[in-house]
Amino acid sequence: MTEFLAAWGAVISTLLLGMEIKRFYYEGVRLKVEVRGGYNVHPPVAPYYDKKQVMISISNKGHRSATITHVWLLTSGKTTLFCKECLTGSRKLSEGDYTQYVLEESQLKEKYGLIPRDYMAVASDAVGRKFYSHNLPVRIFKIARMRLFSKK
Repeated sequence: MTEFLAAWGAVISTLLLGMEIKRFYYEGVRLKVEVRGGYNVHPPVAPYYDKKQVMISISNKGHRSATITHVWLLTSGKTTLFCKECLTGSRKLSEGDYTQYVLEESQLKEKYGLIPRDYMAVASDAVGRKFYSHNLPVRIFKIARMRLFSKK
């Protein structure tokens, strides 16, 4: 009987530990960063008109608020493309809030040689944590592909 109670206690404590880890994960700041190209703004108003746009969307999926201070695109080199023209001060995101940043796609292609499949966005909050639009293996693959094709 004691062995059964000991096994039952181990099972229950393991389940409770899993629940605490899950609660800890969901209570923190969780920002989801997405980047997509090829957007048109309708109706075509200044300064967008009929130009294709890159949209960086950031949504807060966690239970704590966060303040976005920097947003940028990763490139193949050491340079990063800060969204200075689209970031007007810091933006606070409460639970369930989102914000969007818009860049002109043709400028990214002309100045930096970025095409839509290479877009990778990063957002940084006031504490300094970085949130990426792609996970680490995908970032490594995309940067390697950009370096390979930029040498040609």
